[in-house]
Amino acid sequence: MGPPESVAANPRAAVVTISRNINPRPCYRKIRQPLTRTAPRSPIRLVGRPRRPDDGPVTGRAEELAEPTPAGVLIPFYRDSTGALRLILIERTPHGRHGGQIALPGGKREPTDPTMRDTAVRETCEELGLTPDDCEVLRELAPVRTRSTGFVVWPFVARLRAVPARWQPQEREVAAVLDVRVDELADPSVAGEEEMDFPAWKIRQRVPVRRIAGHTVWGLTLRILEPVLPRALAGEYQV
Repeated sequence: MGPPESVAANPRAAVVTISRNINPRPCYRKIRQPLTRTAPRSPIRLVGRPRRPDDGPVTGRAEELAEPTPAGVLIPFYRDSTGALRLILIERTPHGRHGGQIALPGGKREPTDPTMRDTAVRETCEELGLTPDDCEVLRELAPVRTRSTGFVVWPFVARLRAVPARWQPQEREVAAVLDVRVDELADPSVAGEEEMDFPAWKIRQRVPVRRIAGHTVWGLTLRILEPVLPRALAGEYQV
């Protein structure tokens, strides 16, 4: 498919576009925008639909999370004007349990959300300033549990139909929008390990990371993305 249609710029918006072009220094730009459309609806459930071959494992210490909080995220891909596959991530603002982390857009389920897909779409639209028609949900993946913060997260692969010249993120939740080339994020050279501190941990821990243009992707976001990135590059999702 060709690149998504551009949306009119908002002069107040802010964004970071990450592209290395092999070795040259990464370039940045500020942006903001809207997302969503419908795919088959799935009921809200903490366990149990039949596993599919493309599903990864439900990871984390499930036995320690008797009543995890359900949440939904989108994995929003699009193709730029050159045909390169790109992914939208966010940097969260400093407050909250996941403050300052690089994340997929999304959040906690509300009682008014009919399905976890609706949760992922609603939260993504709120955080990025999108509308449901800007995004097409392509696939539901297996839920993944956080290891320290008591969430079970439903990821949904999605395609952005339109990408704005400037994003309009929710200022209270989103410090920056990151527009990342998927081949660069999936490059083995950006993978490594790093010692991290987290409020729920008693000691610093060494964890897998991916570093791109001064940003570190780790934790739940990385666990969700690791199996998805190569599949996206292989053309498994119709982006």
